Amino acid sequence: HASQFVGYDQHDSQELAVYLLDALHEDTNRIGKKPYVERQEQDEGESDDVAARKAWDLHLRREDSRILEICMGQVKSRLKCPREGCGRGSTTFHPCM
Repeated sequence: HASQFVGYDQHDSQELAVYLLDALHEDTNRIGKKPYVERQEQDEGESDDVAARKAWDLHLRREDSRILEICMGQVKSRLKCPREGCGRGSTTFHPCM
């Protein structure tokens, strides 16, 4: 039961759609035993296409359903250290619905 929708708080249709799609995905996921998969950062010099493909392939080790095939995609997340001279950064790709 969806406790986040109990009460009189305002919710939008996108939140409800994501909740329902996620529930359908979980109920129809063809992966029975999900292995542990560690998220990978994009390697320096690695193209976005290659890094995105690697991240998606890792995601598919744990998730596989018709909902995923139809409604899921990826977002690219890039973090950069704001301190002067640090230069540290991280780029990852995450699944989204």
